Amino acid sequence: MGKKNKAKRVPAVFQKVMTGAKVGMKLATHVLTIGGIILVVSPAARGVSAAFKGDLAGAQDHILYDTTNSGTAGGIAANPAGAIKAVAVNVGVPVGVGLLLIAAGALARRRIGN
Repeated sequence: MGKKNKAKRVPAVFQKVMTGAKVGMKLATHVLTIGGIILVVSPAARGVSAAFKGDLAGAQDHILYDTTNSGTAGGIAANPAGAIKAVAVNVGVPVGVGLLLIAAGALARRRIGN
């Protein structure tokens, strides 16, 4: 048994600071994940809340308008190319960004050891 090399030990203050920083990083990753989930469900949020209130026709109109910028099926049939473009922008972009935020939160959490 030899002497311990005390120079290699980490000071207790530094360990406490690193623990606090790690807790802060974990909270930040949860904020990323929750923000991503909220962004993913945002295109249908108004329609779902109207459906829970019992207004099914209004829920359909809200979902159609929030996704295709047209509140009726006739508006979609009149301009299908515009409806497809609107769906790509109004649904595809928020869902894509939301999923990237969720993935970033998960990867960061795995990286910091949560």
